[in-house]
Amino acid sequence: MRCIIIITETYKTEADFEDKCSCAFDIYKFIDDLDSNVRWFFKKCYVLDNHNQYIVELTSYDTPDYKDFKTTITAIYNSETQQYEIKLIRKFEPF
Repeated sequence: MRCIIIITETYKTEADFEDKCSCAFDIYKFIDDLDSNVRWFFKKCYVLDNHNQYIVELTSYDTPDYKDFKTTITAIYNSETQQYEIKLIRKFEPF
């Protein structure tokens, strides 16, 4: 059995992400608290399940020391707690 994920919307700018994603600033707080020497910047956000799940891609500065660093965060709405559960699902720092 295959699981089909339907992306209902994509935010390609930081302004759209901040304006339209109800948990954007909670995600920024989560990113700030990551154990990392890298400063992360918004790249893209995918909206799934009618705004109940977000997948956020982040990248580092494109400099020789921090080239191609990427991380992915997911935020899933918990209807029992009425809050988003935010988790790191991938972090790539090529050291």
